[in-house]
Amino acid sequence: MDAIKDQNHIPVMLGVSYVDGTTLVPIKVCSSTGGLEIDLVNTFSGTINTNALRDSNHVPVLMAENSVDGTLIPVYVNPTTGGILIG
Repeated sequence: MDAIKDQNHIPVMLGVSYVDGTTLVPIKVCSSTGGLEIDLVNTFSGTINTNALRDSNHVPVLMAENSVDGTLIPVYVNPTTGGILIG
């Protein structure tokens, strides 16, 4: 999936599907609060990719610092809801 862009060509944030660890998923925001959607139920159990995946327009997924060792890891997302997985 390619990142959707606004009229100024700014792309939405992308995460990685927790289901397969490779599919790019747009991160969703609640329209009434403006807060990020979260997923407290699911977890990712595959091999973590430490390189940012990119869509066909070279827009990278959102990366964050691993709280254990400081390496960078992608933010995993529920592909159905767009909610960020919370560990």
